[in-house]
Amino acid sequence: MTTLFQRRVGNYHTYLPQGVYTMAILQSPTKLRNGQDDRNYFTRIEREIFKDVEEKDGKALYSNIRVNNRGKTEWIYTDESALEYAFNKAQKKFGGNALLYHFKQKKTQDVPIFSGTIHYY
Repeated sequence: MTTLFQRRVGNYHTYLPQGVYTMAILQSPTKLRNGQDDRNYFTRIEREIFKDVEEKDGKALYSNIRVNNRGKTEWIYTDESALEYAFNKAQKKFGGNALLYHFKQKKTQDVPIFSGTIHYY
């Protein structure tokens, strides 16, 4: 969840120093906003996307240092079909544009799992 994608991805540079691979983005949703501010509106969308990914057998990761949500993190083990399902469902409900990216290489190829740039602050 972010209003500035580059800043959000930049926050992960210490965890994933080689960058990240973008799989899906819901860009510019506007439906069902009902006067909610950005934070509440995007949190609502994010929660529904996570719920839908978990519905398709996505498994949330837990951390013993996370206080909120009984240790549940925003990281989920899942597959491309669950992401596609969740983001398409979110697009239908909230509008915007579901940008879905898929791995183009065969799974047997030796390819890097991360792509992108590193931002130093």
